[in-house]
Amino acid sequence: MLQRAVRMYCVKGMREFKVDDSNRSVWRLICRRHTQGCRWLLRGIAKPDGLWEITKFHPKHTCDMGQSRADHCNLDINMIAHVLLKHIEETPRMPIKTCISMVHSKYGKIISKRKGFLGRRRAFEMIFWAFKPSIDGFAHCKNVISIDGTHVYGRYDIKLLIAVGMDANGSIFPLAFAIAANESNETWGMFLTHLQTHVIKGRQGICVLSDRHKGILHNMRTLEGWQPPHAYHRYCLRHLKVNLQTKFENGTVNKLM
Repeated sequence: MLQRAVRMYCVKGMREFKVDDSNRSVWRLICRRHTQGCRWLLRGIAKPDGLWEITKFHPKHTCDMGQSRADHCNLDINMIAHVLLKHIEETPRMPIKTCISMVHSKYGKIISKRKGFLGRRRAFEMIFWAFKPSIDGFAHCKNVISIDGTHVYGRYDIKLLIAVGMDANGSIFPLAFAIAANESNETWGMFLTHLQTHVIKGRQGICVLSDRHKGILHNMRTLEGWQPPHAYHRYCLRHLKVNLQTKFENGTVNKLM
């Protein structure tokens, strides 16, 4: 979330940055034109709760970037895909020229045809939807959501991502769905972001049940709004049982679980 916010801030401010240091606990950025003596700098550290905190920030640029409409190095394909996503759902065969025009309208930058193509393809990697009765009904459901992904058999090699809740009778209540090219950090990140924006809408104290897929684990730790007190992540006992039986075949343990 911090990376996306910084990218948007720099693109809209017509300034470019480069990563000077990056690991699991530190993210340090400097101006791309630091050789001109520009001292712009941003440093963030990972907190124990999974969020990031900006600990150092020099906001003033002393370099000269001008007002060119040319491409921006920090305007990546994920940002482009986010601009195109809603329109791609309505117009799947959107021309690259139209994609470029829409990004220019949003950010004031003219991207290359290759970036437009890659952004359009990334937008196609996941289509998210939630029905209004499900969105309205979730307000009356328990604070429990289960998320999972499954392979779709047939002509296309795609994944179906699903989120379900639990109503007052303890029955499964469908919430949201997505079709994705695969299960990855990016697709689970987009799914959880849309789920938070369109279904959960800031509701706190949500218990999220899932398996231990790396994409889910990564985004539950890093995406804003998916850590306490907003959400609490727990592992699905059914998946835990299957994994345990796969690695340690034990009939007694199987009966206990």
